[in-house]
Amino acid sequence: MYKAWNNFKTTLLMAGLMGLCLAIGYLIGGQSALLPALVGGAVVNLFAFFFSDKIALATVRATEISNNDDPVLWEIVKTLAQRVRLPMPRVYISPAQAPNAFATGRGPITVQYA
Repeated sequence: MYKAWNNFKTTLLMAGLMGLCLAIGYLIGGQSALLPALVGGAVVNLFAFFFSDKIALATVRATEISNNDDPVLWEIVKTLAQRVRLPMPRVYISPAQAPNAFATGRGPITVQYA
């Protein structure tokens, strides 16, 4: 049920973004701009869907680390992943002073921590 709710929210968000692109296209160029706005909206949606994890990590300037970089953090993440029976995610460190942790990606294999 939870996954279905997340899929619904993602679909709603992407439809809203498409609607916004169409509205802006209509305001700028009228009906003749609707087709280019539709194509532009589709490109933006596809880019956001496939690269949102990389965008989020770049926004916080996170860098990927290995076991050698921070063995304590690595073991914590490895233990957590084993307990919930998920594959070991890629681990990132952000230079921001505020403590933060989030997961990105579209499935358990692409879960990343920053």
